[in-house]
Amino acid sequence: MKIKAEDPNSFERFSAEHTICFTKANGDWLFPALYDFYSEEVKNPIVVGLLQELGMLFHHESMKEPFAEITALDRSLCLDESNVYEYIVKQQKLASDDIKNVEYLRTPYKTKSEVLPFRHISPIDHDGLIIEYGGVAHPYILADIAGVLIYSQKIKDSFDYLRRSINLLTEFPNKYWNSELAITGAANTFRWLRLMCQEDINLSRKIFKYNYLYLSRMACITRDDLLEQSAYVNRAALVKMPFAYTFLPFLGQNPDTLYISDLYYAHFCNQTAMEMSVITNSKYYQQSLTYYQNASLWPNDTGGYADIEEDTYLQLVERKHKNAIMNAYEYWKEFNRGEDVLTESDIDRIFMRIEQEFSNNYKRFCDNILNLNK
Repeated sequence: MKIKAEDPNSFERFSAEHTICFTKANGDWLFPALYDFYSEEVKNPIVVGLLQELGMLFHHESMKEPFAEITALDRSLCLDESNVYEYIVKQQKLASDDIKNVEYLRTPYKTKSEVLPFRHISPIDHDGLIIEYGGVAHPYILADIAGVLIYSQKIKDSFDYLRRSINLLTEFPNKYWNSELAITGAANTFRWLRLMCQEDINLSRKIFKYNYLYLSRMACITRDDLLEQSAYVNRAALVKMPFAYTFLPFLGQNPDTLYISDLYYAHFCNQTAMEMSVITNSKYYQQSLTYYQNASLWPNDTGGYADIEEDTYLQLVERKHKNAIMNAYEYWKEFNRGEDVLTESDIDRIFMRIEQEFSNNYKRFCDNILNLNK
């Protein structure tokens, strides 16, 4: 209101040009768009001062909660990502209404199979998207283009986009930390890299930490129900990878109990997640409870963690949910101190190993990243 009163004409022009920023879904873009508009175009020092005051209010508000660096969104540091939104809308419009399926994904159940649906974009249309947006330095767009190329069996073409994305995300602090779309892109980037680069234990440890941190951030700040569910599903898969127990901070953590908690939250984190878990027969809650009762996804006579842990199932789930945030916070502190970060030479080595594995063990490489039986 103060800004509008100070410069009503400019505010009216801004409102007409940035209507999307005034929607509930995209309200995080309002502050950065206002700041750029008044500092770069209008150059009104009084309004810029008001915006700096507003930014400090946003910042202090975001820092009130424990582990706020992981759990809270600082709206003074959000990005105007309207160009990313335009990319998403154009991609959705180009996608066909016909859904084709890739069948026989591996599941934890020997007698079960899952079907992964894809909406297809013609190669010509997708090439046009790449020409228009492939040069944009944003983790969401870069990881998304890489993902489409991978699922289109143009795997080698994806490497450059993943490399450009990871180069934006390794240093802390970075400007993408308070961007929901960028954090989503970061989680996807490090997921692909984790699946592609598994042979070097030192690189795997570093990729694990980044992936865990960005997935935790995504679970905390996203307002998209299915993205929140996806964050928990992928973090559960992450802690079940080999040697995960050696990568976690704080000695003595059991990845199985973190897995149990994340699968529980994958089902119960929000109403949409619960409904989708039932509709898609994902069995996240069943897997979580079965693992608690049997220390396995298959029933047995061991008594599982129900006999080992003093906590009840729900107490264990809640305690490990808090531990997961503490783990992410510990990684965040490490990276901000410059410890165990991915260096430029690390990134060179990652892609050297990826290209070698792709060339020398193509079938195994594809099996690792696509998780398909055929």
